[in-house]
Amino acid sequence: MKPAEEYILRQSQEYQEVLHYLVGVVEQEFPGVDLLYKWKLTFFLLQRKTSYLF
Repeated sequence: MKPAEEYILRQSQEYQEVLHYLVGVVEQEFPGVDLLYKWKLTFFLLQRKTSYLF
C-alpha cells in the first residue's frame, strides 16, 4: 500500500470519505496522475507539476 493511501486510512471515517471522493474526482479528471506522500504532505504529481491536496 502506498504511503498516501495509508495516510488516508489513518484519518477518521468522515475525513476518509471526503478524501476518497476527492482522490476519485482528481484521478477521473486527470488520467495518469500519481498520488504521493512526502514531507508529511499528500499531493498529486502530474507531468512534473505538483498540486497540493491538503
